[in-house]
Amino acid sequence: MSRIQTAMPRLEQIPRAEAEAPIVRSMFKRLFGDRDPVAEPGTATGTRGDWWTVFANFPDVLEHAS
Repeated sequence: MSRIQTAMPRLEQIPRAEAEAPIVRSMFKRLFGDRDPVAEPGTATGTRGDWWTVFANFPDVLEHAS
């Protein structure tokens, strides 16, 4: 039996400068202050914060989380 190997798809992080949706800008401000969370990752609670920057690709998810 042969195995087909495929690469796992990767979702890109959205930097502050590319954040267009108001909910994304609001969440970035709330969680990261004035920092760009891609260039300077990390939240006040010690996590990397990359969940927020990846899900900035999907503003409806952030609306649901707010």
